[in-house]
Amino acid sequence: MNRRDMLKTISALLPAAVVPFLPGLEFCAEPAQTADDFMCEGWRVVWFDWCYLANMDIRVCKWAAYSTRPTDWHLVSCWPGTCGSFLSGQVLNLTRQDYQALPTFQSTPKELAFYRAACLKRLQDLISKAGPPPLSEPVFL
Repeated sequence: MNRRDMLKTISALLPAAVVPFLPGLEFCAEPAQTADDFMCEGWRVVWFDWCYLANMDIRVCKWAAYSTRPTDWHLVSCWPGTCGSFLSGQVLNLTRQDYQALPTFQSTPKELAFYRAACLKRLQDLISKAGPPPLSEPVFL
């Protein structure tokens, strides 16, 4: 059995993978209105491109929705992973959920676009549930 087949077989049994959230994002009052950086119901929504987990054939991505102040609760949607609130400097849970496929090096651009859109849709649902910033308590889907 090769490494890729083994990874697909045991993916449901993998322990939770966590990575620190990318620091250094500038909190601008009026960010550029692009497809990857826009405002939604008072949240600044930012796309973080696909990255690779060390020594694994897996790609991960995330969409984040930032409040206007760095010390507030923020929102994030990861693929694979969970969708919910986080504080700056917190680690993110990248455990594959039951309905999620694992993006790999062999994933096609069409598959990656689907995962990205599904990840954004989950974040938009979370924003609708949470309402405008700031949050008084954490919220999760």
